[in-house]
Amino acid sequence: GNETSPEGIQISSVSLIAPAGGSNGSADDGAMTNATSFSSVSPAGTLENTTTSWDEIGIIQLQASIGDGDYLGSGNVIGTASSNVGRFVPASFTVFSGIVSASCGNQTYMGEQGLGISYQVEARGSALNVLKNYDTSLLGSNIASLVIDAENSNSGVDLSSRVSAPTSTWINGIRSAATSVAQFSRGAGPDGPYENLQLGLRLIDTVDSLNISNPDMNAGTSGDCSSAANCNAKTIGSTTQVHYGRMEVINSYGPETTSLEVPLRTMIFDGSGFVVNSSDSCSGYEASRAALSNYQDGLPTVSVLSPGSLTNLVSGVSNPGTGLALSSPGATNTGSVDLTFDAPSWLEFDWFGSGAEDPMGTAIFGQFRGHDKIIYWRELY
Repeated sequence: GNETSPEGIQISSVSLIAPAGGSNGSADDGAMTNATSFSSVSPAGTLENTTTSWDEIGIIQLQASIGDGDYLGSGNVIGTASSNVGRFVPASFTVFSGIVSASCGNQTYMGEQGLGISYQVEARGSALNVLKNYDTSLLGSNIASLVIDAENSNSGVDLSSRVSAPTSTWINGIRSAATSVAQFSRGAGPDGPYENLQLGLRLIDTVDSLNISNPDMNAGTSGDCSSAANCNAKTIGSTTQVHYGRMEVINSYGPETTSLEVPLRTMIFDGSGFVVNSSDSCSGYEASRAALSNYQDGLPTVSVLSPGSLTNLVSGVSNPGTGLALSSPGATNTGSVDLTFDAPSWLEFDWFGSGAEDPMGTAIFGQFRGHDKIIYWRELY
């Protein structure tokens, strides 16, 4: 730098040592920021750069050369490659586009593969650029994993183990997922309800012990984790509702000379017992999913007539006139038959203490509805 026309130096990443097959900088050309920002320092003939940077992760070797590629008209002078420099690691892990959606309105049944979860997480450098080398195919197991955390109403009860969703991997510095088949599993028995279930993303980095950026959640604690400085996850989406549900076949009776309607309803556990799920207008039923068995008192064979196509409950119940309709056995043909409905697994229930089963009800032919002119009656025991 003491030449009459001062010469300068530039620095570059001459080789990417790790990860093998990765990118030598964002442009894969070994270029470095402020590569020529050298100044003379003591002793004479020494130049120093304190502002240069490389915009990827991994291990590199550096090499110096003449800043303009020509030393006093005699051509370039290229130095020897340095020893390994690094490992460079991500500066941050930023969460984008976190959305949580329910299966039906704002509620999902426990065990139902209907919970929607989408997110995007980016591994970034200090200049906020996405780091392409942070890729599962390049780093293998030497890379951070993501888990979905869950808590309800900031209660301090960690529900994370009950959330399952398809896995994803890091691709060019981005880890994203978009699924509508995640689920919140059932427990050993009815529990909840979880009316304010909050999901979040937690980074598990066993290599560099890095954390998710701007965490604002800790599923294992109650209170304000920011004030307590123990946040370890980043919330995604708004809260959603998760209920333990079951379907019921309601016992029905009527004259044997007309068809008989058997109603259905869905119930949810409210913390003390089961109540009609008035938010359910999504669960469907049709005649082909009903089975008849256990004919009693000489009742001849009947069939399930309708509905012939999938019909949804309305506010948790089958609308009057649209339930499962059984054919008439004809005059003097009385008796009962059991109807079992093939409910989805998340609406089955342990009715008899032997495991989850489909709901069953009894249809009785030969019991009349009473006289049209009687408004109300009751039986005294």
